[in-house]
Amino acid sequence: MTLNTPMKNLPIFISLFLYTLSLAIPNFLFSETHYSMDGHSAPSPAAVWGLTVLLVGWFWLLALQFIWFANPLYYLSLYFLWARRWYAAIASSGAAIAIALVSTLRLFRQIVPSDVMFFTTLSLQRLELGYYLWTISLLIPFVWSTVQVWGDRADAKD
Repeated sequence: MTLNTPMKNLPIFISLFLYTLSLAIPNFLFSETHYSMDGHSAPSPAAVWGLTVLLVGWFWLLALQFIWFANPLYYLSLYFLWARRWYAAIASSGAAIAIALVSTLRLFRQIVPSDVMFFTTLSLQRLELGYYLWTISLLIPFVWSTVQVWGDRADAKD
């Protein structure tokens, strides 16, 4: 299945647009609890924006939360999509999707530190629009590459 160059790159641009949009709006709504020497405060809602997750999400590794690693795999899948290496794009985007979904499910059952000293913790309450846009942006390289592989197989049979 051959496409002209602008159409070839359209899924990449759509995916990057959705990804960028997800950075500019809230992705998660947490319940934030502050601890001190004399006890803890009542939980308060705390929205976490996509850019914050991207920049400091690696810190969640201390809580064995791996959702941040979906981002480098996503960038890798975009490269493979651009290079028209369909199987590599399927593998890298599939791994990004798996990490994102499994980590998100774990996040609902886990308390995550919000600071280095663990005086503030976060408990996920709900997913926001930014998370869904991010997930869709991860799905686009996977779906597009899969369609291309099926199209190549159908062309080979003809």
